[in-house]
Amino acid sequence: MTNTTLGFLTGPISLPFAACNAVGALVWGYGVRWGFGKTFPRFFLLSLLVALAVTLMAVPIYVFVFGGATGHFSDVMTASLVGMGQRLGVAVFSSNIIVSLADKIISSFIALAVIEALPPALTAHLDIVKAPKLQLVLWIALATVLAAGLAVFVTSAG
Repeated sequence: MTNTTLGFLTGPISLPFAACNAVGALVWGYGVRWGFGKTFPRFFLLSLLVALAVTLMAVPIYVFVFGGATGHFSDVMTASLVGMGQRLGVAVFSSNIIVSLADKIISSFIALAVIEALPPALTAHLDIVKAPKLQLVLWIALATVLAAGLAVFVTSAG
């Protein structure tokens, strides 16, 4: 739905990436069902697994459908890596995993805060980590700082 709407608003570039949304949703859903949402470390690991799965789905789309570039800001990193001698697939994977890690870590902890804010009747069936509000905020802040630090570290290393 998101990619279709974006396709109408900004152009058709986002349409092929609907498959990435589906993969991310499946990994999230099954990850929580298999117990990856029970503790914060497992929840964080689930965020990393979702980022990897979405990247593995996105790289072939970037490379084979768009030739490695779609106009996303990560294309600058891809171009830099290709300029340094990396193959296109490796460059696209490297830049996409960095962006995806930051995105999924931040998104997962925001989603956790949203889920915890929902009425209990809507979340009673979810076996997902619960935390006191202050601890939750600290975990979200830590995840955000780690994601941003990872993105800055990797981009400055290139």
